[in-house]
Amino acid sequence: MSQLKIQFINAGVGDCTLITDLVSNKKILIDSGPSKGVGRLTVTSVLTRILGGNKDIDLAILTHNDDDHIGGFTGLITNNIVKINKIIFNTVAELEDDQFVDSGKASYRQDLNLYKTVKDTNIDIESLVVHEGSLNTIELGDITLRFISPNISKMSKLKSWAIREEKVAVKKEEERLAKSKKASKNVNYTCLDDALDAINLEDTFEPDTREPNGSSFAFILEYGDNRLLFLGDCHMDIVEAYLADQDKPQIFDLVKLSHHSSEHNNSQEFFNQIDCENFVVCSDGYNTHGHPSMKTIARLTKRFPESFIHFTSESDRIKTFTQSFEDRCHFPLDNALEFTYDLSK
Repeated sequence: MSQLKIQFINAGVGDCTLITDLVSNKKILIDSGPSKGVGRLTVTSVLTRILGGNKDIDLAILTHNDDDHIGGFTGLITNNIVKINKIIFNTVAELEDDQFVDSGKASYRQDLNLYKTVKDTNIDIESLVVHEGSLNTIELGDITLRFISPNISKMSKLKSWAIREEKVAVKKEEERLAKSKKASKNVNYTCLDDALDAINLEDTFEPDTREPNGSSFAFILEYGDNRLLFLGDCHMDIVEAYLADQDKPQIFDLVKLSHHSSEHNNSQEFFNQIDCENFVVCSDGYNTHGHPSMKTIARLTKRFPESFIHFTSESDRIKTFTQSFEDRCHFPLDNALEFTYDLSK
């Protein structure tokens, strides 16, 4: 009997994953999807159905403070959809002793608001930073989470981001964010073959430098002989460095691609460092960033031409996006992708 169940929930533009040890009934919830829209409604509905009468979540991991990852948590907590025992979250509220002011940054505001909700409901909350030479692990029954990101450098950059321009005018901040979004868009290709042709001619990796994404948790889930890689929205430099330090190529049963498959968060070097046949893309395609990225699909296809790509949504945009490689694609059933694993292969 399979003993571990992984369910990637259709969170629209965001991420939400429920991990359940079917023997001990221990549960881990990774992110919550956005604060509003179809994604929030779907996450709430699916979690209610999956959890049934047992709302207990042993551990919630909030990968980083963007709305599409933490926006739904306040509603899930206050509306009693889940009962969380412990949260792992690197909140900006604990980066400084002084009280932060509202800077106009959406991620910043939601971070502080969620932190207040957690404190008001007496949920245990801890931060986690990866230190060289330390185990950097969390164990929950037969599950081990081995954290890769963030390290001290990434958290220092998040701190600078949080402090910088605290009192900036909202209009100025919106202009800055709009410029940042425009600069970080993915390149659009009409089909996979076009993207493959392009990267075979030239593939310059332009890494994501946004501080909240750099602070994102990334970890390896180990369960018996099974190894799954969850990348949140993390930066590639920290993942590539970790993989380069390993004694042998890392084999994974599944990889949750970083940042909804953004071309700025999933490099060819990364794919060359691993072995994997199953990749998960968390996105419904309705965003202004160009997620999912056909260039990312081309990079993983170049390395793993027979791999399977699992999408958390089967929206019209995703169906159009996947037409040129639909024979390799899997889509959710009742708004959830489900994978099961035995303790011993």
